[in-house]
Amino acid sequence: PKKLYLLMIGKIFLSFISFYCTVVLLRKFDVTYYIPFIRGLSSIFIAFIGYFIFKEKFTKEKLIGFILVILGLFLINYKPL
Repeated sequence: PKKLYLLMIGKIFLSFISFYCTVVLLRKFDVTYYIPFIRGLSSIFIAFIGYFIFKEKFTKEKLIGFILVILGLFLINYKPL
């Protein structure tokens, strides 16, 4: 049970850090920019965790999805000259 308690305390600590970072970033950036950007990055991050840690396979559909997410992130950040 001691290991479980340490994991729970670690999760709570990381949740507070995540909440604090979200509040700071929302003060700095527009919410219509921040939320889609974080959602897109987290999807890609989770997919890479699945590939490297859980040995999931990348399919053609997943690869197309990654490309579309990256293209969407690029379009969010794109500023015309």
